Amino acid sequence: MGCQKIIIGALYTSFSKDMKVGKISRSDLAHFMITAAINKNHLNKKVIVTY
Repeated sequence: MGCQKIIIGALYTSFSKDMKVGKISRSDLAHFMITAAINKNHLNKKVIVTY
């Protein structure tokens, strides 16, 4: 089974009420969450993931 490289357009760690972000597929979000958990990049942080 091959591994597909997924490119996420933006990862925001600061927010504002007028932000507009696009949708992301469940599989891309799952891939990001697993990678972030393994690398411990974003532990205890709130993030917005978008294309």
